[in-house]
Amino acid sequence: MRIWISALVLAMAGAGCGSSPPPDEDKTPTKTVFDDTVKTIDKAKQAEAQVENRVNDLNRQLEPEENGDAAPQEKK
Repeated sequence: MRIWISALVLAMAGAGCGSSPPPDEDKTPTKTVFDDTVKTIDKAKQAEAQVENRVNDLNRQLEPEENGDAAPQEKK
C-alpha cells in the first residue's frame, strides 16, 4: 500500500513540475472594451505635452522682456 501511495505522490509531483509551452510572440493583443479609452488618454497626454512645450517656449521668450534685458524686436 505504501508503494502505491509513494508512486502516486511521485507521479503527481512529476506532473506538477511540467513546463508549459512558451507564449506566441507574434500574437496581437486581443481587443478589449478599454482600447478606445486608452487611445483617448494617450492622445490627451500627447496634446498636453505639446501645450506644455508651447507654454515653456513662450515663457522663455517673455523672461528677457520682463527683466528689461531684451532690446525691442522689430515686427516682420
